[in-house]
Amino acid sequence: MENEVSNVSKKTIIYVIVGVLLCVIAILGVLMAVAFGKTNSMVKKNQEYAKQVRELEKAVTEKEKTMEEKESSIAELTKKNEELNQTIAGYETQLASVEELNNKINELMNSYNELLGEHEKSKAEVESLKAQVETLTAEKEELSKKMKNMESDIAEGIVYWVEDGNAYHSSPKCPMISGASEIKSGTIAASGKNAACIFCG
Repeated sequence: MENEVSNVSKKTIIYVIVGVLLCVIAILGVLMAVAFGKTNSMVKKNQEYAKQVRELEKAVTEKEKTMEEKESSIAELTKKNEELNQTIAGYETQLASVEELNNKINELMNSYNELLGEHEKSKAEVESLKAQVETLTAEKEELSKKMKNMESDIAEGIVYWVEDGNAYHSSPKCPMISGASEIKSGTIAASGKNAACIFCG
């Protein structure tokens, strides 16, 4: 009887142990499954993170390449800017020279305008002098004609007189008789005058 009880107790203990072991094994299985799942999840996440890291590294590399290109472009633009500044400085120097030349041209134009005005004034004076010369030439020719007429009259012995005058005149235009109503002409003997005019002879 005691042996049967002992056998039952042993069997129960064995069953309990086996049950406990099975439970432990089941728990371990669950834990291992969970751990395996987490491990797979972690592996996937690590792979994703690695992929993202590679993409970021690639993006960084591209960014660095872009930065180098931009730095190269900036260096070229800086060089071009310096060249342009030098060119602008040269243009400014040329512009200053052009402005100086413009000032000189303006001065010369002012001088030219002044000379042109003086030339026009001189031209007007010359024209006036020409007119005066022409007038004097005409008067000279008129006087020359009168002198020739007077010389002709004198050569012919022709004189002029008025009845109430005391002298004979060599020209009918003598101021002493030019206003008379009747002027006579003829020889000195015909005039009956003994003296010649003190103005016209």
